[in-house]
Amino acid sequence: MVDSSYSAVIQQDGQWWIGWIEEIPGVNSQGATREELIKNRREALSEAVELNREDAREAAGASYEEIAIRCHANRKVAVTLRRDEPGTGPHG
Repeated sequence: MVDSSYSAVIQQDGQWWIGWIEEIPGVNSQGATREELIKNRREALSEAVELNREDAREAAGASYEEIAIRCHANRKVAVTLRRDEPGTGPHG
């Protein structure tokens, strides 16, 4: 199995932290803390990837070839952490 990296979009919403995985629709969750959210994201992502893998293998039937494909999206290398407080962000 190949280790992959995915991008998470996270934000604090009231007392909760919520987050989504950009590359896989439906892989989202929440946590009471940022650390809990990240832990929950990893678990949900791992489960989703494994379920997708099982579905693909089942759909292929008894005879299939499994290959690794790498995708390099045009992305910025820098990471920007933006924490806007109400009334201070770009939307005031």
